[in-house]
Amino acid sequence: MNIQWKEQQGFSTSTVLTILLVAALAFAIYWMIGSTTNNEEPTATEVVAENSFAVSNIRLFDGERVLNNQTVLVKDGLIQGIDANLAIPEGIENIDGTGKTLLPGLIDAHVHTFGTAQQDALRFGVTTAIDLFSDHRNLAEFVEQREAINQQNQADVYSAGTLVTAAGGHGTQFGMPIPTLDDVADAESFIADRIAEGSDFIKLVYEDGSQYGGNLPTLDQARLTAAIGAAQAQGLLTIVHVSTLEHGKQALRAGANGLAHMFSDQVADDEFIQLALEKQAFVVPTLAVLASVSNQSDVARWLDKPEIVSLLNGMQRDTVQRQFPFQDADHINNGMASVARLHAADVPILAGSDAPNPGTAHGIGAHQELWWLVQAGLTPVEALEAATAKVADAFGLTDRGRIVEGLRADLVLVAGDPLTDIDSSFSIDTIWKDGFPVQRSVAEVEQQAASTDWPGEQHRDGLLADFETSADLAMRWQVTTDQIMNGSSEALVEQRTDSRDADNQVLYVSGAIKPGTMFPWAGVVTFTAEQPMQPVDASGISQLVFRARGLAGQYQLMVFSGEQANSIPVISPIELTDEWQEFSIDLVALNGVDMSLLRGFAWTAGMGLSEFEFELDDVKVR
Repeated sequence: MNIQWKEQQGFSTSTVLTILLVAALAFAIYWMIGSTTNNEEPTATEVVAENSFAVSNIRLFDGERVLNNQTVLVKDGLIQGIDANLAIPEGIENIDGTGKTLLPGLIDAHVHTFGTAQQDALRFGVTTAIDLFSDHRNLAEFVEQREAINQQNQADVYSAGTLVTAAGGHGTQFGMPIPTLDDVADAESFIADRIAEGSDFIKLVYEDGSQYGGNLPTLDQARLTAAIGAAQAQGLLTIVHVSTLEHGKQALRAGANGLAHMFSDQVADDEFIQLALEKQAFVVPTLAVLASVSNQSDVARWLDKPEIVSLLNGMQRDTVQRQFPFQDADHINNGMASVARLHAADVPILAGSDAPNPGTAHGIGAHQELWWLVQAGLTPVEALEAATAKVADAFGLTDRGRIVEGLRADLVLVAGDPLTDIDSSFSIDTIWKDGFPVQRSVAEVEQQAASTDWPGEQHRDGLLADFETSADLAMRWQVTTDQIMNGSSEALVEQRTDSRDADNQVLYVSGAIKPGTMFPWAGVVTFTAEQPMQPVDASGISQLVFRARGLAGQYQLMVFSGEQANSIPVISPIELTDEWQEFSIDLVALNGVDMSLLRGFAWTAGMGLSEFEFELDDVKVR
């Protein structure tokens, strides 16, 4: 079966990172149950575990309540005691928290996780992430991580895995093959497949793109209702992506447990509020993204603070400073007004950033969302509850989200008082994950990003892809077009049989170059690392070799490299004919290419070609 996809028009036209947001995603299943604790004090010969300690004289927010002058005791990664006069066993380190506030580890209720996202989140005190669309293939690794209590430098992830969407609908434009729900009769089997993959809950898309100037296929009411019913019959929570008030109402009527965004075409009316209350539904408004869509991001107020900037890696700096191309202030204004009305009516509001969309980033995005929730009318305490206990309650996470005896010691010690000044949530003193202190240096992550052994053992004799198996396409070969710059060019990528050799498989790329932007392009892009635009050290590589043929004309190879993920690519022209040719590109000789920070390659058509098609094969580096 061919693997193919087509980039959509009029939606998610923001950045390369947004278009490819989920190209290398995946994660998790089952939730943790905290183990029992041993309340006996250590004997003189007992070795105290590294994840055993106490914090005393602290202002405590336990996820719901504020308690002053408290001591919290952690033993073997679990919270063992909380009291103003708690006796600290001999041999346990006692950390003086005078003037500081202890919070539960934050839970970001809407992210898309890939690459170094888990490390990036944890550096900002986000100890758990709720992933609302990810590749299911790495689930086992993340389940294992969640079930362990050991030293690790990354946040836990719970994931919806593969989302439920229509053919050609939102979620299919990100460059990876996505199964779609095309017939209401298939709803039960579709959900069964998601359960078999290990989805912790089900994310559904009810989005026609109209709020953002597009026109997308979407689920109809019958398929939406059937899929929600099938998921809930198996005990799974259902969350629906919407962007309009009417779709929000229809999602709730269909039985949705929650909404993944705050619609922004109108302010929530009485009918919607009543529906949300009747259905006991929650809303994850993602105000930081609505602010980015409105060109009103709050980012600048943080990026002049060295203590924050020093914790951002290149990818975080890039995504948090980007903006969507839309300029309508109604998105954030309507969103905030709706949050205020819902909150006043006691509809649960959860804090989710939708990182790493433009204007957000993993980790810092959770704090941005806290700030926006306070601007919308929540108190700082209510905002922090929306990022801790309320998320845990909504998603059934019974071992986290609160500072309560028996739960995991996922903790954040903050200098100052974020319970009265939400800005101070950034002033983090110490983070503990499973009771172990977290090393917050970004250098380790950046070192991982610049691997020294690329292409390494995963590439046979420098072969990046010969397209003989579907694995060649699965993660690294994605559509790229000028739609990310408000253009309208299109591309289709599929693996198929060589038109000249029935025994050979090739990568086939076709599409149309359309006017509407200064530099139109469309084609295929591949990255050098798991995370899109993540740099690797390819200093030992000097040439890119590949075979290609196509409709006669001039195409171009784009080489992405350098310190910034959004750096302008270096372009090398390629003249294709109907006959196969082998090309050898001297990468070192291309002015502007930094092989020590190589990010990716793209083969594209551009000006001068209205419609195009080409085949690519045997891509190697030397």
